[in-house]
Parts: sequence; C-alpha cells; structure tokens
Amino acid sequence: ILVYSITSRNTFQELEYWYNLYKEVLGEETILGIAGNKVDMFLEQEITDEEGKEYADKCGAIFALLSAKENKNTIDSFIESLLNAYLKKINKGGENENNDDNKENNEKDTIKLDEAKHDKSGDIPGGEGCCGGKKNKKKGDTNKGHINSIILGDSGVGKTSLIKRFEGKPFNKDEKHTDKTN
Repeated sequence: ILVYSITSRNTFQELEYWYNLYKEVLGEETILGIAGNKVDMFLEQEITDEEGKEYADKCGAIFALLSAKENKNTIDSFIESLLNAYLKKINKGGENENNDDNKENNEKDTIKLDEAKHDKSGDIPGGEGCCGGKKNKKKGDTNKGHINSIILGDSGVGKTSLIKRFEGKPFNKDEKHTDKTN
C-alpha cells in the first residue's frame, strides 16, 4: 500500500519514488493499493480526489481515500477490496475470468471483514484466527495462509495510524506523530 496525505502535494509527488521502489523490490506478483489519507482534513486538501484516482489507475492499483482519524468504515472496505483482489488473482491461476468454476471459487473465498467478530488478539472466537492472530499458533509455525502487507510513503502521511486502524485499534489523538511533510 502506497500512502500519501491529501494535505501535502510533496507526499503525492513522492509516490513515484515509492512506486518505483515497490516495482523493483516486489514486482508484479503483488496487489497494489494507493491510499490518500487524512480526508478528515479536507479544508487543507492539496490533491484532488481525481488526481489520486488517475495516479492509481496509471499504476494499476486499487484506490481509496481514507481517514485514520475518523475511520468512516472506508479502511475496512479498502482492506476488503485488496484481499478480494488477492483472492481473485490466486484463484484465477491463468484460467479465463468467465469460467464458472472460477466464479464459484471467487464467491466462496470472498472475505467479508464486517461479518467477522474479532477478539483483542485479532482472532475470531472459536475460529482459526485471522489477520495474524495467534490463536493455536505454536513456536516455529510459519505464516502460511496469512497475507503480509507493506505500507510505504513519506513521513507524516499517517502510516502508523493506518496500521493501527488495520489492526482494529482506535486512533489516539494524544500519541506523538511525525511532523507533516511540507
């Protein structure tokens, strides 16, 4: 996930650096998301929604406008979109997208985050665990079946706050944050 702040043109311009790094290190086998964060600060907006969407389209990325502070359910929707794109990609396996078996697999494997009830560890009570949860995990176990993510972006775009939201933790306005990049 590449993140920029909608309140900073510089962080948006630096997406090209982060995108090139992403391509160099991770290649094309991953699912790319681009997020414009801090939509709660719309009065200070320097990047239009259309600019963000156009850049994401150019990169072949899933795009979202987010607010780690207010969370307006957009973060869960963004994560769900990324996970569903991942599931579609691994289920596709080179088959035609219109294949009925493939459609059935995609529907079966679709992840609905809002339907899951997680405990504080990230596990679904009575379930196998989710989102890196540790239920039934033993020392030496691998992360097989888990999806890893990397969040890249300039200082001050809200990466730490987004990570906490991804983990289901509340926004802490008293926490020390990095200064906004000018």
